[in-house]
Amino acid sequence: MSNYRIEDTMQSATFAGSKVIDDILDTAHPPVARFRLLSTGIAQNHMLPVSEDISGYSACVSCGNCVDACPVIAGKPPEDLVARTSMALEHVVGEQCRRCYKCVAACPQVDRSVKDYVRSFRRVERMVHWTLMVSIVTLMLTGMAVNHFRWDMSDIIYFAVGVVHRAAALTLLGAALLFFVGDRRHMRRAFRKTFHWAKDDWVWFRDVVVWVTSLGKEGRLMRGDFNTAQKLWYTFIIAVVPLFAITGVIRWIGPDILGNELVLADTQVHVVLAWCNDILLLVHISLKIIYPYARDSWRGIAASLAFSRLRRMRDRQLASGS
Repeated sequence: MSNYRIEDTMQSATFAGSKVIDDILDTAHPPVARFRLLSTGIAQNHMLPVSEDISGYSACVSCGNCVDACPVIAGKPPEDLVARTSMALEHVVGEQCRRCYKCVAACPQVDRSVKDYVRSFRRVERMVHWTLMVSIVTLMLTGMAVNHFRWDMSDIIYFAVGVVHRAAALTLLGAALLFFVGDRRHMRRAFRKTFHWAKDDWVWFRDVVVWVTSLGKEGRLMRGDFNTAQKLWYTFIIAVVPLFAITGVIRWIGPDILGNELVLADTQVHVVLAWCNDILLLVHISLKIIYPYARDSWRGIAASLAFSRLRRMRDRQLASGS
């Protein structure tokens, strides 16, 4: 094992690229321990240039930063975590890792240069994700305005809303082009993962049915990198984007050229797709944004109430003792 710093290895494409770091980051497993071993850490450590040699967590200082940063751990009951170490993180999270890399960013043992590389690793993928979300939300709002509030708007506003709707549609199509041009590696990975179905996916459906029917008391809602729900969402997006484009172009050409019957049928298909998309988008936003914030807020309130009760009990004990 050689004793060189990660700053030097970042200049070597054979090491910094796909051989070690990229393979780790593309694996659905908490990467913090392996990246700590690729860093100099607080104390003097050795570097491991061969990916097969990366194992263990000997440099962990048990600070618990990675545990606190992990969104998977945040959704689990406290008793599931027996220690505040990276080994415990790997044991509890496992393949449920969402590849957010917050554990790497939170670890004091990982070098800054490594964190910078990890932070930028999925930048194109994130840009595509946010472009899709913004364009889909814009299409949803402008589509509702055009179809349901047409007669409440002036001609100028109606025209402006239509322009925004078409611009959002072009942006939606541009997101796929951005993914293809900017990050073909992860685009291929996304397609491969999306269309790979196995026995675990059917187990996921069974667990979700049990979880829903028992109101969360039994079963589980398994989440993680390319879980079954994410595969369904990606499949829907891949299928619906070209359908939106085709039906939207037909509506844009209009009945004067294509005839009323075709445009009317096309409009019905477009509206049904839009409703399905809106419902799934709301579910997606609820699970990704609303639910985590509501959960953390409730936990904060519960913790505050618990501390208040303990403080009142202590005050009463002190008062009775005096």
